[in-house]
Amino acid sequence: MAKILDEEVNKEVPMISDNERKKAICNSYSEDFWEKTDDILPDLVAKFENPNHCVPNNNINAVHRAVIVFRHLMETIPTGSTILDIGCGVGQNARFLAQKGYRVIAFDGSESGISKARKLADEQDLDPDIFVQSDHMYLEQCADNSIDGAIAMGFIYYLDNSARDYCYKHIRRILKPGGSFYLTLTNKIFNAFALNDTSLSFWAEVIDKFSPAARLFGADNVREQLEKKISVPQRVFEKRSISRKYTIHEDNPIVYHQIANQYAFDLVEISYPDSHLLPPFLESEVDPKELALLKAVTILQKHKDWSGMLMDYEFLAFLKKSDG
Repeated sequence: MAKILDEEVNKEVPMISDNERKKAICNSYSEDFWEKTDDILPDLVAKFENPNHCVPNNNINAVHRAVIVFRHLMETIPTGSTILDIGCGVGQNARFLAQKGYRVIAFDGSESGISKARKLADEQDLDPDIFVQSDHMYLEQCADNSIDGAIAMGFIYYLDNSARDYCYKHIRRILKPGGSFYLTLTNKIFNAFALNDTSLSFWAEVIDKFSPAARLFGADNVREQLEKKISVPQRVFEKRSISRKYTIHEDNPIVYHQIANQYAFDLVEISYPDSHLLPPFLESEVDPKELALLKAVTILQKHKDWSGMLMDYEFLAFLKKSDG
């Protein structure tokens, strides 16, 4: 949801409690978001079957990350296994897996999202009851060692610290030994590639954490010094993006294995499903159809390329429940 387009300049993040923040984000998806969102399952199926299929620009991230996850999942988890879809939205991922023969359980906090997911499932001759309206507390209802695999795409970075801790612990608890957890995370390092005001914040944070070099300027931090020498555009967000209203948790793919290990997961792989080909302000200057065509034959095929560490604002992490 945090795609960077020249729609509207980001506003200052409001100071609200964690519970208010969770409700506000959920309500943002419950008002009219899902009703105005196309079902991407046809593009997901087409891209899964044909890597060069051109996905509409606004759906590339959701489709590509699903394709990458499902290729790995279907190679490692046999059909008939139980998969939990966390924060399922309108359920395109759950419906895809159900069509492939997996036993799927899916939940989301959005009433309108679940309603649409059930409707689409019924139209596709799938069981609409696999979809449940609930927030992350639904995990408490799942038995220990009962799930073969869990997916959480576009979910965990919206949560506050305590909720993320809760989810990691409960997901590990409910996974069977050796079970897999696939999730998307917001890439902190992308700020360096964006070449906008977030880039200055990124480098200022890196420099300030490394040493008190700001003192050489007689300052508390180096941000002001960077602003004096470097002129950059402001980061702008898609109009419906939740990220323009609320701070999204960012992770560093270089050290993410430390977080995985903290919760007794092994980090199996990191992938980059939607790398920008140019910094966002330059992408906005080119023909969007030509850009989408070039992305169609480039970014999915290079999802393991190290460059994605800089060029993708998200990353996929494939985790495995460790023996420890």
